[in-house]
Order: sequence, then structure tokens, then C-alpha cells
Amino acid sequence: MRKSMIFLFVSLLGIAISGCEQKQGEGPAERAGKKIDAAAEKAGETAKQAADAAKDTAKAAAEATGKAVEKTGEAVKAAAQNTAEAAKDTAAAAKDTAKAAAEATGKAVEKTGEAVKAAAQNTAEAAKDTAAAAKDTAKAAAEVTGKAVEKTGEAVKAAAQNTAEAAKDAAAATATATGKALEKTGEALQKSGEAVQQKAAQ
Repeated sequence: MRKSMIFLFVSLLGIAISGCEQKQGEGPAERAGKKIDAAAEKAGETAKQAADAAKDTAKAAAEATGKAVEKTGEAVKAAAQNTAEAAKDTAAAAKDTAKAAAEATGKAVEKTGEAVKAAAQNTAEAAKDTAAAAKDTAKAAAEVTGKAVEKTGEAVKAAAQNTAEAAKDAAAATATATGKALEKTGEALQKSGEAVQQKAAQ
């Protein structure tokens, strides 16, 4: 900026000097003074204009920068708000997901508990039925065994009775046969004695 003003001042000074040289009746010092005054006046006006332009430019730049900063702040604020809302939505979604997972887990545990309870109940009923069946089987086996023992006792008793009767009959038959044999033997001995007596008498 300063270099531009110096360049402008020198240019205006050269133009003023060349213009003043054409006038007649003026001395070199007078002409040079006038040219310097004119150039200084032009330089002052130019500097003022340049300062005003710089001021306007700075003001416009400041306003543009302010607006840009304001827009940036609004954008940052909106982004932060959107980020906060997104985080809030994410937290709510996570909360809902955790709640749904907890409910599903609770229902699964409840169903598992019901299944275990039902299985235990069925097992108990099956064990009860098995015990009842075993009891009935044992009772039936005892009854069958008792009847078998009773039948065996009756058979043994009948066999013993038959054996006793047979032994009795055998003893009777033996006694009869023995008696008859002894009778026959006695008769034979009698006859033998008679025969001996007869021979002795002769």
C-alpha cells in the first residue's frame, strides 16, 4: 500500500513538472514549487482515497469475516445439536435394545423353568407309575409264588399221604404174605414132624 502511494506521488510529480515547463514567464524555482504543491495535493487526495478504500475494504472484510464466523458458529451449533440428538437417539435405541433383550432373556428363562418343571413333574409321575407297577408286579409275583407254594405243599402232602398209604398197603401185604409163608412153613414142619414120627414108629 505504501509503495503504491509513493509510486503515484512520483508519477504525479513528473506530470506536474513537465506541464509547468511549458508556461512562459515563470522561473524554474516557481514552477518547481507549484509542481510540488500540486503533486503534494494530488498525493494527499490519493492517499485519502486509498485510506478510505482500505477502510471500506477492511470494514467489508470484517463484516464478511463476522458473517462467516457467525455462519460457522451456527453450523457448529447445528452440528453439535445434531450430534447430541443422534447420540440421544442412539442411547434410546440401545436402551430399547437392552430392554428387548432382557425381556427376551426373561421369557426364555421362564420357558426353560416351565420346561424343567414339566420334565420334573413328568419324571416324578413316571417314577410313581413305575413304583406302582413294580408294587403290582411284586404283589402278583407274591400271589403266584404263594399259590405255587400252596400247590406244592398240597402236592407234597398228597404225595406223602399216598406214600404212607402205599407203605401201609405194602406193610399189610408183606404181613399177609409173611403170615401165609409162616403158615405154610408151619404146615410143612408139622408134616415133617409127622413123617419123622412115622419113621420112628416103624
